[in-house]
Amino acid sequence: MSLGNTLENGKGYLILTKPNAADPGPLAFSAFALTTFVLSIHLIGSSKLTAPNIVLGAALFYGGLIQILAGMWYFYYGNTFGATVTASYGAFWISYGIIKIPAFGVEAAYETKENFENAIAVYLAAWTIFIASLRTTAAIVILLFFAFIQLLLLTIGNFIHSNGSTHNDVIVATGYVGIITALIAWYNSLAGLLTKETHFISLPVLDLSHYNFKH
Repeated sequence: MSLGNTLENGKGYLILTKPNAADPGPLAFSAFALTTFVLSIHLIGSSKLTAPNIVLGAALFYGGLIQILAGMWYFYYGNTFGATVTASYGAFWISYGIIKIPAFGVEAAYETKENFENAIAVYLAAWTIFIASLRTTAAIVILLFFAFIQLLLLTIGNFIHSNGSTHNDVIVATGYVGIITALIAWYNSLAGLLTKETHFISLPVLDLSHYNFKH
């Protein structure tokens, strides 16, 4: 399933305008899902993943580089919406990974831990944007909504830490929301893989392009 392309009549999945080329959608969704899942496990503190290092590999390469490449592939299709969303999230993951790498000196540039947490919160707030997507599918709308909620909670959690508080319930809640977000992203990826050319079944995604939301 692809971001923002037209839906095939009577079917529950999206098709591309260049049928001889591969659809970057499932790859983009998978990259987003896995990276979000690993980050969420870290935020929850499960399996003693208290250091962010385990997230960096996925953030820089799978969630970062691969999503940017998928975004460029969307541009090839003339899919501006898919390209913008996918490449932007790819850039977010790379930038987030760089912030967490000590060699880049981002955290060291701030006098205190609180100032650093406040700077991250401001940075995350800039990414906390819900992208209007009502003319794609319900599955994509739900995914972007949960991604928005996750970023919002992560922003709030960092603002709380910037005030010197060690209360991290918001960060833990962010992790649980992130796991849900990752599962929804994997669902979108699987929906894109289960096409009529390769499988006898397809996952419902609810085409919203046929609905008129104008008042």
